[in-house]
Amino acid sequence: ATLIDNVLFVDGLKHNLLSISRLYDKDYKFVFNKDCYTISNPITNHIEFVGNRISNTYMLKLCFIITLDMFN
Repeated sequence: ATLIDNVLFVDGLKHNLLSISRLYDKDYKFVFNKDCYTISNPITNHIEFVGNRISNTYMLKLCFIITLDMFN
């Protein structure tokens, strides 16, 4: 599992934003297509997240606790 830390709260924002560039800097791999995307761990190459495209926004539902720090 993966921990996302150093998260900022923005009052009034409807959705949380994930910094793709910060994850790229940590060598995470992204594959986007017209309906969904995946984020893979740079060490294990296992897919950590799968998200869906809704209209023009790629969404990721984080409904579980994550434990490996992606940003440090």
